[in-house]
Amino acid sequence: MLATYNILDHIPLGACILREDYVVLFWNSTLELWTHIPRDQIIGTDIRQSYPLLQEAKFKIRLESIFQGGPPAIFSSLLHRHVIPSTLRDGSPRIQHTTVTCLPTTEGGGFHALLSMEDVTDPTRRMQEHREMRDQALQEVEQRKKAVRVKDEFVSMVSHELRTPLTSITGSLRLLIGGVVPLESPQAWAMIDIANRNAERLLRLINDILDIQKCIFQKFAQSIEPGSRQKEGTGLGLNISQKIIELHDGQIGFETQQGEGTTFYFNLPVWNANAPS
Repeated sequence: MLATYNILDHIPLGACILREDYVVLFWNSTLELWTHIPRDQIIGTDIRQSYPLLQEAKFKIRLESIFQGGPPAIFSSLLHRHVIPSTLRDGSPRIQHTTVTCLPTTEGGGFHALLSMEDVTDPTRRMQEHREMRDQALQEVEQRKKAVRVKDEFVSMVSHELRTPLTSITGSLRLLIGGVVPLESPQAWAMIDIANRNAERLLRLINDILDIQKCIFQKFAQSIEPGSRQKEGTGLGLNISQKIIELHDGQIGFETQQGEGTTFYFNLPVWNANAPS
């Protein structure tokens, strides 16, 4: 019997042959290497004693069909990775793709089951790495799209903020240059003061933009209580703070009570120097 199946010792697959009562008739050299079980130790025994997994219904039903001469059964590496469990040199489990086919008995009139197990650990790991790289690439694409979208919103907002003081400065200068307001009149000095204050506002805005030109932003508005004077500034302070904190995977929020003021707070994750960049 053993000599009949010796050719299976020369294939790069794990192979064993089972009788209808699950007794092992052949155990090739590859399985000896994988499982560290010598063939003379397992041949003639019920394989379910060594591998109870084969008693489960999902295996039993398919094997019974094979013993009746049914079509091949496939236990894919995606769902059934370890039909005959074995480990690699690093201790990790070997991932298997197993095919079971019927094999006519040498006596005739019946069928044995031939289990052929292919080691697909390396291609499976490479496939997993490919999926992870693909997912990372897709994530980076989405992040870039988001960055472009936020940048466009920021440019739109800043354009509006720049246009307002420039319009005021231009209007004041045109009135003065056109002679509509006499240069020595109090109205002229008021126009010059308006132009000066808007020029200072424009300078502050440009300085803010230069400081945070690489951040992605959302719109913020100044909160003004009835009867209070609008504070000086560009309106970008909270904007800048929020995006800097979000770029560090943090969150910012606030708590407020009328008449008592507002408290702003933020949370940042603990920095791990060993975390992958």
